[in-house]
Amino acid sequence: MLAVYEEEMLKTNDFFEHLGKKLPVELCFKGISAPSLQGCLREDIVAVGHGFGQLDNIYLTLSISTTIERPCCRCLAPVYARINLREVFKIRTEPTEDEIDLLPHILAAIRASLDPHPLCQPNCRGLCPVCGINLNQHPEHKPQSAEVEKRKLADFL
Repeated sequence: MLAVYEEEMLKTNDFFEHLGKKLPVELCFKGISAPSLQGCLREDIVAVGHGFGQLDNIYLTLSISTTIERPCCRCLAPVYARINLREVFKIRTEPTEDEIDLLPHILAAIRASLDPHPLCQPNCRGLCPVCGINLNQHPEHKPQSAEVEKRKLADFL
């Protein structure tokens, strides 16, 4: 039985010693910094599933779960996205390799599943284009004209 905890590298020896046999896989990625996700991981990334080796490939079927905090694209309020994916990976490797790094593959799958324009709420009003005040928190706010703001700025110059 193959079980790897709290590691980012998958040990490949068992897969190549038992070609074609499904082996359980459990991975936990702790303390990962992933700027490519354009957010902050709020939980460890957990990947559970099974895999098998065949020729020079390892085939993995994994259920991936985590939570990511990202800014709302309109008002910059935090938006939490719960990720629950089921992904199949085909990883080409050399039989002499002792371990492979799955983190880039898992991060790519998570990135592909994220909403490119997260919203804190469907009717988010965003920020005032003139002064930057959050219009969700101050719905009565009436933006002043941009020219009034330009005159105020010119007074300082």
